[in-house]
Amino acid sequence: TAPPKIQATLSPQGLQAVLNGDTIELAFEDGSRMHATLGPDAAAELAAAPPGEAYPVTLTPDSPLPAERAGQLATLRIVRALPFQDTLDRWRASILGD
Repeated sequence: TAPPKIQATLSPQGLQAVLNGDTIELAFEDGSRMHATLGPDAAAELAAAPPGEAYPVTLTPDSPLPAERAGQLATLRIVRALPFQDTLDRWRASILGD
């Protein structure tokens, strides 16, 4: 079974940020959140979009999308990737014993 798809529109700057490593977070009305990535058709979607305009894209959620989420609106937020975040996370885990 293919994962559900989420339709979104990204600005050129937002799309570039995601292509450069930032992540996509979706927030639903009830406060729950999940991450998503650009779908497998992103290259074709980008090629079909007019330059300089917002891009319609298909997102794939990183975790299963519950059935009750179908048709719900979500707020999309682009979370900036921090350089060396993985190193910081490992260092913090080693100190805290996580």
